[in-house]
Amino acid sequence: MNVYQKLQKVRVELQDKELKKTGRNTYSNFTYYELADFLPMVNVLFNKHGLVSKFDIKPGKHEKAILTVINADEPSEQIKFISPTAEVEIGRKKDGTGGAEPIQNLGGKITYMRRYLLMTALEMVESDLVERIKKETTTEVDEADVKKIKACKDIKELTLLYGKLDKKYKTALIRPLFSEKKAELEIIKEK
Repeated sequence: MNVYQKLQKVRVELQDKELKKTGRNTYSNFTYYELADFLPMVNVLFNKHGLVSKFDIKPGKHEKAILTVINADEPSEQIKFISPTAEVEIGRKKDGTGGAEPIQNLGGKITYMRRYLLMTALEMVESDLVERIKKETTTEVDEADVKKIKACKDIKELTLLYGKLDKKYKTALIRPLFSEKKAELEIIKEK
């Protein structure tokens, strides 16, 4: 098998693994994959399919990070994933105070770039991003979700469901359904 076929096998097997995100951005309220969340499984799958990865940062005016995926059986077969880098200022506050030592910032840059390039090479997606795109492009509410709304027996149940579906759909899309059901429940409650 060539390097492309091997990498594709790893991609497919990796997507079937139940990887857990342990990274948490409390400022923007989302979770993400830490390098440690997927690298051990990637190493297992690379070993199984005869692949090796090599990470480098190429210094210069336009510094670049490079991840090379190599066919261990035919080392001349390689795929390179390249990205420009950016400076990292770990712990630096908006007012310019605080921050890590230069060596810690370098370590942060290396870790970030390895993570991003491996995720690119393995075509990993952060589900939060996928869900956000899905929410923005959805133009109608699934029939199953409409049935859930109609089945709500009280305002509390309706409110809980709204909280869940508000993450899945644009507010303008689901608000009319919830408003209609809420009005119906309020009439029933008054009787």
